[in-house]
Amino acid sequence: MKELIAETDCPNFDFDYVKDMSLQWLQHRVENIMGFRDNCYKSAITGCISPLHHTLWKDNFDDSLESYLRE
Repeated sequence: MKELIAETDCPNFDFDYVKDMSLQWLQHRVENIMGFRDNCYKSAITGCISPLHHTLWKDNFDDSLESYLRE
């Protein structure tokens, strides 16, 4: 994958971090199958941490853009 991405114009990112983040995501899923989607993760490209959503995944029935952007 590292060699393939080097041949494209896609932004470079830390593959080792992505591997570690994927393992962390899997561990969160094992710990809580209904809540693993509520965790925040850091972007492998920008380094920014995603904000915590205002509503838990299992309780969020409104999928409108307005609801998603609400603080």
